[in-house]
Amino acid sequence: MIQTRTAHALACAVSLILLSCVGDTKTTVYENPEQTAFTQTLLDCEGEGQGAAAACIEAAAKVEAGALGAPDPKGACTYYGRACDLGQTEGCTKQAACLEAGTLGEPQYVQARDLYLTACMRGDRTACEGALSILREGRPGVEADPEGARALLQAGCEKGDAEACAAVEGDGAEAASDPAEEAAP
Repeated sequence: MIQTRTAHALACAVSLILLSCVGDTKTTVYENPEQTAFTQTLLDCEGEGQGAAAACIEAAAKVEAGALGAPDPKGACTYYGRACDLGQTEGCTKQAACLEAGTLGEPQYVQARDLYLTACMRGDRTACEGALSILREGRPGVEADPEGARALLQAGCEKGDAEACAAVEGDGAEAASDPAEEAAP
């Protein structure tokens, strides 16, 4: 049993479901070590810098997987968004996917495209694929942008991506292959 005298109100407010709050307002008793670790992760996520961003990614993954309760994709997206705000590339990519899928409400394709592009420029190939898909095909309320898709492929080629180079040489965005098809036997 671990006791702490700090952050009682915050810890209880953030995770009432996960915690057992006992005693006066200065003492929180955690009876489950997993709950204690998760609560610390949530508190770390509220900090600043790369350590906080990593904590947000960890919290999102646990919430998404339902590690301490029912899976909560919407809650996970919130933590991915916080990680992105802290400059974590994976957080931006996953937040973009949440926005594109409409996990947080109505799909937000413009914001998803912009976050995918941000993460792509930071080197996340998954984000590049998400951005390329939106640029090639468009989405409701977002027109296709073949020239933007070609520019994205060209940028990938300049960074040494062989698939992007092949797509550029093969007449741009339309020629880019689907990585899933290439993986198939």
